[in-house]
Amino acid sequence: MLVARPTSQFFVRAGVLPWVLFALSVQLLCHLSAGTNADSRYFALLGMVEDHSFRIDRYAPLTDDWSRTPDGHYYSNKAPGPMLLALPIFWAIDKLAVDSLGTQEERDQNRLRYKARRLKLLSFIFQVIPFLLLCLVAANYLMDSGVSLIHRQWVMAICLFGNTAALMMNTYYGHGLTAVFCLAMYLSLLHRRFWIAGFCAGSALLCDYGFSLVLVTIVSALVFHEPKERVLTFLLGGLIPGVLWAWYHHAAFGSIFSIANQYQNPIFVDVAGKGPNLWGILTLMPDIGVLIRLLIGEDRGLLPTQSWVFIAVVSCAWIKRPYALTLSIGLGLLLWMNASFGGWHGGLTPGPRYLCAIVPSMAIYLGLALPRFPSWLKTVTKASIAASVVFTALAFATNIAPPLTPLWPYYLEHAALHGNASSISRLLWMALGFGFLILRNISKGKAFAGKSQS
Repeated sequence: MLVARPTSQFFVRAGVLPWVLFALSVQLLCHLSAGTNADSRYFALLGMVEDHSFRIDRYAPLTDDWSRTPDGHYYSNKAPGPMLLALPIFWAIDKLAVDSLGTQEERDQNRLRYKARRLKLLSFIFQVIPFLLLCLVAANYLMDSGVSLIHRQWVMAICLFGNTAALMMNTYYGHGLTAVFCLAMYLSLLHRRFWIAGFCAGSALLCDYGFSLVLVTIVSALVFHEPKERVLTFLLGGLIPGVLWAWYHHAAFGSIFSIANQYQNPIFVDVAGKGPNLWGILTLMPDIGVLIRLLIGEDRGLLPTQSWVFIAVVSCAWIKRPYALTLSIGLGLLLWMNASFGGWHGGLTPGPRYLCAIVPSMAIYLGLALPRFPSWLKTVTKASIAASVVFTALAFATNIAPPLTPLWPYYLEHAALHGNASSISRLLWMALGFGFLILRNISKGKAFAGKSQS
């Protein structure tokens, strides 16, 4: 915990616990399909517990998400953080489930049969629960910074429901875990806990190679604004994730400077003939058309899925708080990278998944700036947050991983015309939950007004 207080006080003092509990219920009831992405990490875990190796040779035919090294062996094509972090608990779960089975074929049949359940359990242990706790830390920080209850609740609406990362928390894609470490890093920096911040930054990089761009902005800000001993403390915090990085990449790819992207499945090597590029998957200059689609496009854009981000970018650049500007710069660098990536759209995902890890952290700074906005900008900001929450609710309710298509019409059509009993019940539960929270706010607002008049 970043702030030492009695446990009960930590949970209730910021007044947002109902939001967090409701978000937990939604994460329990609703989920998106994990697909081959999470399968790739699952098979890497199986290779570690069964063969004591990072190789997934036996399981590679079951997923497209693999890298093949020159010696012919297969590995997950994902950053290793989610697998390495989950290994001790996964080993215990796997041992309890398959230890009594005689052959490897029987063990693998059991593992494949219950794959979805085990990935869901890992998602809750490492993503959902830590993320909800961090949201409480953020709410407490905002309260200590003088942000009112109503504005803290708008921030909770953003963090818990109004962004793509929230939709990825209960699937083991890795983006949810990166968002957890990114949020923990920024909260640690705000609380001046530099060793913890360094550990979280290194862990985020271990979970997502693209986070290296955000890390550059953080280290640069530290060098310019902090004493050398604090920079050193930050770097020392990243030592453990750094050792894990070196161990994994040297064992799998022969060098600590070689990563999975260099050995991608050929079906993902899609920019090889488009000028200077890295490994046939990443051009050195962004595609302007893709950049525009990531910003405002109907199919994966920030504007239709979480338009409040544009206001947050400006507020991060304006507010006088440590490391606020680094968020705006970091998001810009991630946009550059994403628009240079052949598979920029991220497959079947409900938003710009390669940008989503940094977005929840931006809500903290927007919350700090929101009370200072003129009334018209407050209204615009709250409307954009509400639209993002409605979009996320539709995605959760319909339980669909969308193709590259305009997202709002797609989700509205499936909610209105193709909803089954399960999706209708999920949508009804979310409507009731949000209705309760809104009525609770109205009643608290009236009570506060009454006290002010008296």
